[in-house]
Amino acid sequence: FRSHDLFHYFPSKDAIVEEIMVSFLDDLTKKYEDVLSRKGDAIEQLRGLVHASLECTSTHLHAAEIYQNDVNYIGNSPRLTPIQGMANNVRSSWMSVLEAGVASGTFRSDVPTWLVYHLLRDSIWLTVRWFKPSEQYDYSSLADDCCKIFLRGFVAPGVDLTFLDKKD
Repeated sequence: FRSHDLFHYFPSKDAIVEEIMVSFLDDLTKKYEDVLSRKGDAIEQLRGLVHASLECTSTHLHAAEIYQNDVNYIGNSPRLTPIQGMANNVRSSWMSVLEAGVASGTFRSDVPTWLVYHLLRDSIWLTVRWFKPSEQYDYSSLADDCCKIFLRGFVAPGVDLTFLDKKD
């Protein structure tokens, strides 16, 4: 197999990226829709988005890495407009959960939701660069621990998080 053989099936590198990214973002969008359709509170939905993100990353490792590494290029390429729209939907899912949590008093109102979104997004997606799952510590364990760290920093004072310390 030679790399130029790919261009028999794809007219450009952007077309290859689009194919990979659309599959990844479509899967991610479906997982997010499932999480948001469960109608849990903001904490449950945030935990669901973290778990869905890491689950999707585990099945689309290369796409997640391409997205993380080339997000600026993707955002500025006219050829990749469908990906930009899908990425906006992903962002909207997170922002709606974060904003609903602030509105309900579950999440802190003194920290901008856009900042929390960017910190969550980058810390979750960048795991693709360093995380190697094992039998002892898999993606679900990583998601649970990320939620403990995020929620303890973003939940409003007085909100009970003792359930995070319970083992299933």
